[in-house]
Amino acid sequence: MNEAIFEQMDFGPLAEFLADDDITDISYSNNGQVWLKTLSKGVYQVERPDINNPFMEKLAFQCSNVMGKTFNMAHPLLDAESAELRLNFVHESIATNGIALLIRKTPAMIRLNKEKLIKEDYVSVKLHDFLITCVTGHCNILVSGETGSGKTEFIKYLASKIKEDEKIITIEDTLELHLDKIYPNRDIVAMKTNNIASYSDVLVACMRQNPRWILLSEVRSAE
Repeated sequence: MNEAIFEQMDFGPLAEFLADDDITDISYSNNGQVWLKTLSKGVYQVERPDINNPFMEKLAFQCSNVMGKTFNMAHPLLDAESAELRLNFVHESIATNGIALLIRKTPAMIRLNKEKLIKEDYVSVKLHDFLITCVTGHCNILVSGETGSGKTEFIKYLASKIKEDEKIITIEDTLELHLDKIYPNRDIVAMKTNNIASYSDVLVACMRQNPRWILLSEVRSAE
C-alpha cells in the first residue's frame, strides 16, 4: 500500500497525532479510549470524544474501500501499511468491547542517539560502548523485547554505526527499518517477504547477494 492510497483517506481528528513526530503509536480501544505512545512522555491517555466507534467504523470502511478489501464479521481483521505508517483494525465481532485500531508510525529517520539512550537509562554508558564495539567487530546481535519496547528503533541506531562501505540486506514482512531511505547512497537492499517468498526463502536468496550484514526482523519460527 503506497502513500497515494493513504492520501485518499480522511483521518479527521487523528491527523494531528499523525503529524506529531514525538508520537510513535496511536491506540483506540474500549469504546472510546485513545492512548498515545510518545518518545518524550511515554504512554498516556487523551480525552477525545470526537474519536469514537462511529468515527472508527467510518475510517475502517475508508481503509477497506481504498484497499479493495472487506472488513466485517466474515473478515474481522484489516491490515494496511505505507512506507511510514501501519494500521491494524480489529472488528467488534472479535474485539467484543468495540472496534480496535492501532496505528504505528515508522518514519525513515534515526530517532535515537547516545545522549538520549544514556539520559533515559535505556542502556548504561558501558553497555552502549560494548554494543557499538560488537557492531564494529561484526558480531551476531540478537535484539528481543516486548511489543513496542523500541526494538526497531534500537536496531536502526546500531545500524547507523555500520561502516559505509559494508553492504546491508534487510528482511522484513512489514517495512519499518527504512535504512535504504535513510542512507540512499549506500549499498542497501530492502527485502520484503510475502505469501510466496517466506523468511527462509528470502534468507537463502540474500546470501547470494554477498551481504556484509543481514538484518532479519520479526523472527518467529525456524528462520
